[in-house]
Amino acid sequence: MISNNSITNLQGLLLAIYRGGNDESTMGPDLMFTDNRIAECNSGTNEILFSLYGVQKSLFKNNRFFNCNNGKTLIQYEDVVRAFHLLKNNLLIGSGSIRKNDFVSIENR
Repeated sequence: MISNNSITNLQGLLLAIYRGGNDESTMGPDLMFTDNRIAECNSGTNEILFSLYGVQKSLFKNNRFFNCNNGKTLIQYEDVVRAFHLLKNNLLIGSGSIRKNDFVSIENR
């Protein structure tokens, strides 16, 4: 859980989670990223600001992103088994895109 933070002018990858494997012994992790203010953050030479590989469930809720990774990828979701991610009540101004592969379902509310 990452909650109630203010991050400004970070250069580089902000968050990377990698879970390899695809059987029951490697289920999880779950991520909650809520009520954060992220401003003027850029991944630099990296394309992605948030890299989530193998995260089974995530909730990005009530976050505010201002000028973060514009023209690049803000959040990259990847998996080799089914995963579910919820984006709820986030504000993205001048910020990058959200990408996923075919195993990932994203619901925006």
